[in-house]
Amino acid sequence: MSLDSIRLLYFKQLNELITVTRITKERALSSDDDKLIKDNINLFTKSFLTMACACLESCVKEFANYMSGELDKLLAELRIPDRPIRWRINPGEYEKSKAKNHYGNLEIKLSRKEIDESISGNVHKTKDTFDILGINIASDTAAWGKIKEEIQAIITKRNRIIHHNDSASDLSFDDVVNYINRIMEYVDFIKDACDRSRILQK
Repeated sequence: MSLDSIRLLYFKQLNELITVTRITKERALSSDDDKLIKDNINLFTKSFLTMACACLESCVKEFANYMSGELDKLLAELRIPDRPIRWRINPGEYEKSKAKNHYGNLEIKLSRKEIDESISGNVHKTKDTFDILGINIASDTAAWGKIKEEIQAIITKRNRIIHHNDSASDLSFDDVVNYINRIMEYVDFIKDACDRSRILQK
């Protein structure tokens, strides 16, 4: 999958979630006796927010996994011997490699498990993981400052619901739709940083 196809996949899910949220709101406000929805509005809004954040986390992890793979492809093409890098960074590891008579090329091989463990909805963890890959998603300081605050506020609200059983009584269907739109802007923000990365400038 490409970055574009990953984006399309998750935007499809997020747009479908917006549609479901709006339909549920209409049913909650209708004169029909839709007791299930009217008696559980808070449950629906919290569930929709949680699903939106899950989509965000999955999408960002897929971006990181894709970029890690592209970085290893680039390194494979360059065929950089790993011995001088081992020696410069960690002489002890170099001596172990030397003792094993190991000769190989430089590679990163960031595993999906490592990505899963390093990225969450937390914007700072996401930034740190992309930094490891050489991708500065905060290069536009002003834009990053604005969007990171918005997304972290959404993630904090989700975390309070999940981990602290917060009632989130102030969360409306319209809030959920607005949050999903912010999430899609954030996904594009990260994708744009990946597109600008030297990894893809072959």
